[in-house]
Amino acid sequence: MLADAWLLAPLTLLAVLAVSGIAKAGKPGVTLAAMRDLRVPERLRRRWIAQTLPWGEAALAVALLIGSGWVLQGVSLAVAALMAGYLLLVVLAVRRPEPADCACFGELGASQVTGRTVLRNALLLAGAAVTVWGAFNGRSTWQSLAALGPAAVGWLAGALGLGLLGWTV
Repeated sequence: MLADAWLLAPLTLLAVLAVSGIAKAGKPGVTLAAMRDLRVPERLRRRWIAQTLPWGEAALAVALLIGSGWVLQGVSLAVAALMAGYLLLVVLAVRRPEPADCACFGELGASQVTGRTVLRNALLLAGAAVTVWGAFNGRSTWQSLAALGPAAVGWLAGALGLGLLGWTV
């Protein structure tokens, strides 16, 4: 059962990336405004990046689910790097005196960067580290899901349900 618990990390990350990507899709203006607020370096504040970012997040989500072997290893490292970059941006933003909006999930929910944003992103980075560990130890998300027994599926569904409930609150 404990060996199956690692699945919470990649499943959480793929859900966050999918929701974030879908929420940002087709709204590059919102993403560009957030990039300005977060003081993303000028050379990275490009419309094509704002247009591509949601699709990249969605692609990473899909790859976390179906990737295996070296593909999953590369994807998990890319997700960890992305989460580290996001964490750095929000830590720097929360330290500034003026408020900043991250538009982390497009126009869904509050987007002002706070200590809670930093905590969320730190937890996502920790989840990315667990996912990297799993990928480099031969654990594929899809194969691990397929191998779960009924009790583990129940626990996993309950954990994901609690996560969704917490997100809605």
